[in-house]
Amino acid sequence: MQARQATEAWQRIESWLRRHAPTTHAAPKSGALEAELAALEEVIGVRIPVPLRALWRQCAGSRDVRGAGLFPDHGWALWEPWNG
Repeated sequence: MQARQATEAWQRIESWLRRHAPTTHAAPKSGALEAELAALEEVIGVRIPVPLRALWRQCAGSRDVRGAGLFPDHGWALWEPWNG
């Protein structure tokens, strides 16, 4: 249920951005792959909470898109895959 709620919430955010902030709508990156999330859990040694895992499956950060005002600038991300 928590995963579904997080996914539905993100879908509402995307829908709003599409209508009201198209430049910002272009900024979110694609979701993380399950293998990337598993690798992160292995590295940090803890299980990612279900709602956060669901969010990262929808969006794993944001691209640097000029004029995208709702996300931090300079390549900040909700999560970047660890490439250790």
